[in-house]
Amino acid sequence: MIEIDKHQTLPLTAQDKQFLETRLLESKKDFKLNLIIFIIIWLISPYLRSLSGKDPLIEEMSYPLALAVMSLFFFGYLGYYYYKGLNQVKQALKTDFKIALHSIVVKKKNAPMFHRSEFRLELTCKEFKYHYFPLNLMNEFPQGQLLYIEMSGAGKQLLAIRNA
Repeated sequence: MIEIDKHQTLPLTAQDKQFLETRLLESKKDFKLNLIIFIIIWLISPYLRSLSGKDPLIEEMSYPLALAVMSLFFFGYLGYYYYKGLNQVKQALKTDFKIALHSIVVKKKNAPMFHRSEFRLELTCKEFKYHYFPLNLMNEFPQGQLLYIEMSGAGKQLLAIRNA
């Protein structure tokens, strides 16, 4: 009998390690690109008008002070992106086990905010509540379907998902 949402610890295979190493390289490339884009936007942000039509920050304060004000937002987001992207993959690579479980699809949300080309799959498992997938896989996991999920022991990286 299949027990729903009960964790089973399995050793991490060489294929899983390779998958996580590839994901780490992709995350590093993404982070570098985001860093470059954010630094450029950060440097010109004091000259930009706000959406409410207020004057740019450079007219109210000096350029270094305007950069300091804008750095709270930009570097806060970059820190969050580093933690969610790079740090979690690094944690997953440090462990040598993975978690396997069976869970049920509770709900699917089509094109949530900031993920327009993806859909969100909500599961009954509390540790792995939801995950984003490309829209072309939307019909593969219907609501109420029992899924087999493998994720890394740390970092909550999805290694495999399929219908049970």
